[in-house]
Amino acid sequence: MTVVVAGTLEETHSHDRYDVDAVLLDLGLPDSSGLATLTSTLERFASVPVIVMTADTDAVTAEQALALGADDFLEKALLPPGAIHRIVHYAIRQSVQRREMERLLDERLHAQRLESLGTLAGGIAHDLNNILMPIRMGAEYLRRVGVPPEAEPTVERIASSSRRGAEIIHQLMTFARGYRVDSQVTNPERLVEEAERMLREALPPSIEIATRVDANVQSIACDPTQVLQVLLNLGLNARDAMPEGGKLSIHAENADADETPGAYVVLSVSDTGVGIPPEALDRIFEPFFTTKAAGAGMGLGLSTARAIVRNHGGFIHVDSEPGTTVFKVHLPALHEPVPDVPIISGNGELVLVIDDEMTIRDVTASTLQSSGYRVLTAAGGSEGITLYERNPDVAVVLVDMLMPGVDGPATTRGLRKMNPNVRVIGMIGYTRQRMSGPAPDLLLQKPFRAADLLAAIHAALPSRE
Repeated sequence: MTVVVAGTLEETHSHDRYDVDAVLLDLGLPDSSGLATLTSTLERFASVPVIVMTADTDAVTAEQALALGADDFLEKALLPPGAIHRIVHYAIRQSVQRREMERLLDERLHAQRLESLGTLAGGIAHDLNNILMPIRMGAEYLRRVGVPPEAEPTVERIASSSRRGAEIIHQLMTFARGYRVDSQVTNPERLVEEAERMLREALPPSIEIATRVDANVQSIACDPTQVLQVLLNLGLNARDAMPEGGKLSIHAENADADETPGAYVVLSVSDTGVGIPPEALDRIFEPFFTTKAAGAGMGLGLSTARAIVRNHGGFIHVDSEPGTTVFKVHLPALHEPVPDVPIISGNGELVLVIDDEMTIRDVTASTLQSSGYRVLTAAGGSEGITLYERNPDVAVVLVDMLMPGVDGPATTRGLRKMNPNVRVIGMIGYTRQRMSGPAPDLLLQKPFRAADLLAAIHAALPSRE
């Protein structure tokens, strides 16, 4: 135990820079006395136990001192040998336990807030995906049926904006709920372009951004939202390393590993900042470890980035010295060419679309009708079940899983009571939407593409043989 001695209140306050674990305070200091001494000391050492000592017993002063926040009140003349040592140790132990309880309570409250945020985000995601779906499918429908050449750029901007909106919703849900979205084939060039666009909005003009994507860089199977988060985390760390400005570079290339040519795609993020201290390099991926000033970061960015990369079967390598730091994100490359998803037309089959959103019903019906299907629409589960009963030639039912009244699972249950073999495709607003009851045969996450819808309908149809 380290002991720091102070003979006056002024000297006591000069020791606030020490890592003080406890204060043993005499209320009769030469430059201060009474409860004013205690009040001043408690303000200076708010997080440590303060034990008050006096030369004689004063029950009123003792009661007032404890009420103000003192941890104990001692009379010097009555203290047996060794008592102060034991009392101080006990006070320190109690203080540590109290702080630990406060920390656990804060963590519990934080977890509850995150859970509430996740619930709120789920509802927002469902509503926004319902808004984006007719926009996305409407743009695809216009491209298929054809528009005047001068309108094509506008249609493309609508489609691009709807895709970006869907990605933002995925980011929101990934942050709020922490779940993994199914991997999809992704062009690294798209990730680099999107990271550059977002970083240009976040970085000051004093930082130059340069990007490069090598020719013939291979595709990767990943969750693009999470990999984009990795690039953004690295980019924002680079910003903090260049307070006076500098250059941030993002580079995508093929790389060999274990004598396998092109085994990985490497996404490099480099900066011309101050560098990472050598003694910190081995710890930078530890949760809550940070070299930034207090309050400037929680130390979760790099640990989150490494967790995402590992979940994708990759790894991160870092080199750093004053004036340059390079993070290299290695992700497994896809070696087989990726075919385009074909547009599969129907042959007059009847599809029943059940959704409480009129715009979704209309754009889905238009897409299916232009692809050779006949369509019935219903605004709710009860109406959908009635239509199915009256039209036994319905081949596939497309149903929103989250509707007011009779929801998707209840609708599926009602349909299967009439026909246990009915083919049902569920539409969901987000991938962890809670459902109870019978599951559909297939699930489509809004906002989906026309190609995804038609492929799902084709897969759900009974064999045409």
